[in-house]
Amino acid sequence: MGICEGRICVVTGAGRGIGREYALLLAREGASVVVNDLGGEMDGSGVPTEGPAHDVVREIRTLGGDAVANGDDVASDEGSGDRPVARAVNTTSVSGIYGNPGQTNYGAAKAGIAAFTFIASLELARYGVTVNAVAPAALTRMTEGLGMGAAPDEAREAMSPRWIAPIVGWLASEESSAVTGRVFEASGRVLGVAEGWHRGPTVEPVDDPALVGPLVEDLLARARPPADMNGADRPA
Repeated sequence: MGICEGRICVVTGAGRGIGREYALLLAREGASVVVNDLGGEMDGSGVPTEGPAHDVVREIRTLGGDAVANGDDVASDEGSGDRPVARAVNTTSVSGIYGNPGQTNYGAAKAGIAAFTFIASLELARYGVTVNAVAPAALTRMTEGLGMGAAPDEAREAMSPRWIAPIVGWLASEESSAVTGRVFEASGRVLGVAEGWHRGPTVEPVDDPALVGPLVEDLLARARPPADMNGADRPA
């Protein structure tokens, strides 16, 4: 009996990489898995194909699990359907929650997912739905061209997508019913929870812009600096 026994889990982008690991783990934990994947290339080009989804379904069934392949576009009303879910697990990135030079567009999109996760958790709590997000770090076909593909074997193992799947499996289970609106970092090096925006130091407001400078200097001197890509305070 796994922690997801009797649950139905829909995993989008489950044909390869991180999504594949999610699907395999959820199946091992007893879930019936809908393996959703459009196929095609990383940039979205190419003719969509259900090939990767069917490959993962065969893996799951070979291991004795229950799965079906699905090639719908969940960005459309027809593809996403209208059935409610009890658990939602989104994918964000440390590039969005901490910031990384050179990834303004990508980071902004991923920061949006983190904000969406928190606000959706507040809106859906009344229905018993939890909404969390994972910021994964893994070696996949999307990242192997960024230098990770040439890393030593030990580093490659630490970046295996398999390290991310356990937190996703737990978040999809009934055991996580009290956890919502959170963003978790996950890799072979760390499992952590990110802390969101909080109001820092404050001062009384003024109506003269000539007086603002010293006030801001005081605020910044007492404020915690933004985080770096490891979640630690960024050097001044």
